[in-house]
Amino acid sequence: MSIQKIIKAYFFFVMTMVAFSTVLSQEDVSNYLVSTFHLPKLESKHVKIEQIPFEIKKAVGGFVAKNQNPGIVNFEINYDVENAFIKPQDYKQIMEFNFVNPSEKFELQDLRLKIVGINPELIQEVKLALEDGSLYDAKIKDGYLEFENVDFAVEKNMTGKISIEVSVSDFTVVGTRLRFDIEKPADIKMTLGNSDYSINKFYPVHGPYLTVVRSK
Repeated sequence: MSIQKIIKAYFFFVMTMVAFSTVLSQEDVSNYLVSTFHLPKLESKHVKIEQIPFEIKKAVGGFVAKNQNPGIVNFEINYDVENAFIKPQDYKQIMEFNFVNPSEKFELQDLRLKIVGINPELIQEVKLALEDGSLYDAKIKDGYLEFENVDFAVEKNMTGKISIEVSVSDFTVVGTRLRFDIEKPADIKMTLGNSDYSINKFYPVHGPYLTVVRSK
């Protein structure tokens, strides 16, 4: 047997023993290699995995809300499957924000949503509705919906919700799927107590889809 074949066989054997370390006791294999082949012993380092400081919660319709911390003001977006379709000229709720406030008085002032999946010119109206029946009309500007000076507050240890309702034009193509997104924290202008407040989510937050169907 040539020296080259001996070296190859030796190398193959060593690599096989190293591979076994993934299924056998790593400490035992390491000690065997050290004692048999006089290889340097590799020190194992144990890495501590920190628990991710947020949970992932799946809401109705598959929308994923992240960073649900019970100690801070937060929100999630609900989606009703019955409201998944819209006929032109009809009004339909496309999304609902549920706010949870375990802290000081919380106030929502402005809300900005990015229009996705539809030409903004085909949107007839979008309204923000409060639980008391108050309605706020959106301004459509540069592909965004803008709600300004919203009078919505949630007291400490209380919850509150707002909903977004939309109507689309007769010229909207059947099968069009639209949604409204929150691109960044600054798109939700709010205060907590007497200070500006920002909700720490993962942005952009994608809203649920609404599909345009044929009018009967």
